[in-house]
Amino acid sequence: MEDIPPEELYFFRTHFFNKVRKLNREEFEPGTLTSFQRNFDRYLRRRDNIIQDKIFKSSYEAVR
Repeated sequence: MEDIPPEELYFFRTHFFNKVRKLNREEFEPGTLTSFQRNFDRYLRRRDNIIQDKIFKSSYEAVR
């Protein structure tokens, strides 16, 4: 993930949070998606703050 330019990462994150489902095809709870998002943030913190950067706003809103 750290090698993906921010604009592409934005696309992939938005797609991920709009499409991700459990193995039984049920949706994850919003708290679980927020947890995923924060884990991504911790991993990428050295490069981008994916929770607060405006470029990632719609992928963050997909969780809500």
